[in-house]
Amino acid sequence: MMKINKIFFQMKLKDLINKHYYISNHGQFFSFLIILLFLSYNSLSKSNERNLNNFDSQITLIIQGTGEKSFLYEDYSYEPTEVIINNITKTNCQKSCDMEREENTVILKFTGQILTCEKMFYEIRYLKEIDLSSFSFAEATNISQMFYKSTRLTSINFGNLKTSNVKDMSWLFSYTNISSIDLSKFDTSLVTDMSYMFVNCGSLTSIDVSYFNTSNVINMRSMFNRCSQLVSIDISNFDTSKVTSMGVMFYGCSELKNINFGNIDTSSIDNLVLLFQGCSKLESVVLSVFNKAKITSMSKMFDGCYNLKFSD
Repeated sequence: MMKINKIFFQMKLKDLINKHYYISNHGQFFSFLIILLFLSYNSLSKSNERNLNNFDSQITLIIQGTGEKSFLYEDYSYEPTEVIINNITKTNCQKSCDMEREENTVILKFTGQILTCEKMFYEIRYLKEIDLSSFSFAEATNISQMFYKSTRLTSINFGNLKTSNVKDMSWLFSYTNISSIDLSKFDTSLVTDMSYMFVNCGSLTSIDVSYFNTSNVINMRSMFNRCSQLVSIDISNFDTSKVTSMGVMFYGCSELKNINFGNIDTSSIDNLVLLFQGCSKLESVVLSVFNKAKITSMSKMFDGCYNLKFSD
């Protein structure tokens, strides 16, 4: 809808009023027109007023009190329209604010499209919980390192977050403190990079990746590297026909006993270096799954796998 300049409108309104007095034969018509224009302007003003108070999405954070300024987000290609801390709107709050309580509730409100979430909460050390159920980044293609080194982060609620345009999920949860996470509604159909996605998630005890569509993924290097509490994992549903690197994928998973590879396609893989190194409790691996791999490097692939038994 075309915007109406207020001063221009007032001038035209005054002009119409003058005409109303001089053209008496058309008095009723001009009176009606003046009332109609006034009501239209008033309606537009209220509509614009409402739009200023509307937000497209928001994120809720729980941040541990520090007694000093704490970072809330990184400022790359986005800025919150409004920041509310413990029910108080912070007009001068940029990417860091004082955290006064032991646990602080922070709401970040956004307008417009978010095109990237890369490093959005990069190294937010005191971030404990995050609720993204009212957030939208439907147009974003990159969410790499979104929670990287938020080392106290234990809970992420994704709700029905749309990830259908995302291509890069590398380092997404790396170095967080999550013990479990629901990724069942993640659309990964366009993702090409899942490298380091869960690296150093040392509290992660279980993860269901059976919903992942990995048909376009090329890089899975270090995907679960140092998930030291992970006991078992099933990747039998993975489409790995385009994957070239699985090197270091399960490195340092010291509690891992079982990996279900199923019949994944390894025909494009050329790098398996350090794949299972340090998996000291791993009990068995079916070698036939790697028969078609175009391996150029498998250095120390089973180094430190003291309980491992092989089968064809």
